[in-house]
Amino acid sequence: MTSSAPTAERRIAGSRIALMSVFLSRLAQFATFPFIYSFVVGSGASPVLAGVVVALSAITSALVGLGGGVLADRRCEVAVIGLCNLALATLLLLLQISFAVHVLILFSALFGAIQGCLDPATQLSLAKQRTTYESRRSFGARYYVINLAAAIGPVLGALIFEHAQIWPVFAISALLVGVAGLSLPHRADTPPPGPARAAPLHDILAALRHYRGGILSVTLIMVAYAQMTTTFSHHIITSLGYGIEFYAGLMVFHAGLILFGQPLVLNLLARAQFVQTITLGLLALGLGLLLPALASGPHGRAVLVAAMFCFTVGEVLVLPSSNALFAELSPQDTKALALSLYNLSRLGLAAGPILGSVIVETLGFPALCALSALAAAGGTMGLVRMSRREETASG
Repeated sequence: MTSSAPTAERRIAGSRIALMSVFLSRLAQFATFPFIYSFVVGSGASPVLAGVVVALSAITSALVGLGGGVLADRRCEVAVIGLCNLALATLLLLLQISFAVHVLILFSALFGAIQGCLDPATQLSLAKQRTTYESRRSFGARYYVINLAAAIGPVLGALIFEHAQIWPVFAISALLVGVAGLSLPHRADTPPPGPARAAPLHDILAALRHYRGGILSVTLIMVAYAQMTTTFSHHIITSLGYGIEFYAGLMVFHAGLILFGQPLVLNLLARAQFVQTITLGLLALGLGLLLPALASGPHGRAVLVAAMFCFTVGEVLVLPSSNALFAELSPQDTKALALSLYNLSRLGLAAGPILGSVIVETLGFPALCALSALAAAGGTMGLVRMSRREETASG
C-alpha cells in the first residue's frame, strides 16, 4: 500500500507542472501572436507574408506534435515538459534581441515546434488520473487556464511590445517550470520491459488510421468554431454596423462566462456520461452558430448576446470533453500520440476563415451560419459514434 504513495504524489505534482506549463506557454502565445501580424505589416512587409508568419506556428505545431506524442509515450512526459519550458525560456529571450521580421518568422516556427512537443506531454500528464471523473476535471482545468491566459495575454502583450524589458519575466517563469519538471522523478509506475516497440513512423501511421474519424470530427468543430472570431466578427462590426466596441464587449462577455461559469458547469457534468455532455453541448453550440443569422432585425444586439451565451456554453461542454475522450479511449502506451493527433484539429482553425470567407461571398452570411452549425453537428455526432464504437469494441 505504501509503495503507491510516491506514484500518487508524482501524479499530483506532474499535473500541477503540466497546468503551469500550459498557462505559461499560452500566455506567451496570446501576448505575442495578436500583435505579430500588425507588427509585420507595419514594418513594410506584405499582408500575405504577415499571414504566413502567424500561420507558421500552427503548421509546425501540428507536424512536430506527432513526433512529440511518440516522444512523450516513450520517455518520461514530465521530463519532456521540463525540456520544452527550458526551450521556451530561451526562445522568449530571442525577442529581447530583435523584433525584425526574420526573427519573428523564426520565433513563430520554433514556438509552434515547442508547443507541438509540449501539448501531448502535458495532456498525457493530466490523463494519468485514477478515475474518469478526475481525468475530465483535469482537462477542464487545462481548458480553464488556456482561457485565463487568453484574457490576460493581450493586455501583457501591449505592454511587452511597448516595454520589451518585461520579457525576462516570461523567460524566468518558464525556466522555473522547466527546472521543476526536470526535478520530478521519472515514472515510478513504468511497466516491466515487454516486446520490442514498433518504429515511431509505424505508430504514427497506425494511430492515424485508427483515429481518422475522430480527427475529422474535431476538425469540423474547429472549422465552425473559427467563424466566431473571424467571419462572424467582420459581419458584426461592418455589415451590421455595430462597431468594434460592441464586438469587444461580446468577447469580454464570452471570456467572463468561461472564467466564472466553466468550473460550475464542469463540476456538474464531469460525472455525466460523455454522450449526454456532448449532446447538450451540440445543442448549445449549434444554436449559438445559427442565431447570428437573425441579428439584422430590430433586436439584433440582444440576439447576438444570446448567441454568444449559447456558443460559450457549447464550447465549454464540447471542447474539453472531446479532448478527454481521446485520452480515455486511447491505449496507455500510445496515449500521448493519440492526443497529438487530436491537436491536428487545430488545422481547422486555419482552414475555417478561408472556407467561411468563400461561403459568405458566394452564398451569403445566413448560409454560413447554417453550414457552420451543420459542421459542428457533424463533428459532434462523429465523436459520439467514436465513443460508442470504442465502448462496443472494449465490451
